[in-house]
Amino acid sequence: MTLADLPELGSAIIQSTSCDRFRALGLCAGTYVEFERLAPLGDPMVVRFRGTSLCLRRAEASLIELK
Repeated sequence: MTLADLPELGSAIIQSTSCDRFRALGLCAGTYVEFERLAPLGDPMVVRFRGTSLCLRRAEASLIELK
């Protein structure tokens, strides 16, 4: 399952990511993430982690694997 597949109001723990940019933002293995909201047309999505909200396109979110 990837972050793009995270259901609304769902939460998960990151297993891995293939992008250094996400790790630099704090989206690394072991980080707890929560779905926050979705844009009206379904893309992008907003997730919350470590007290921060981050807006990601679904294509970007699909690069983040969840446990």
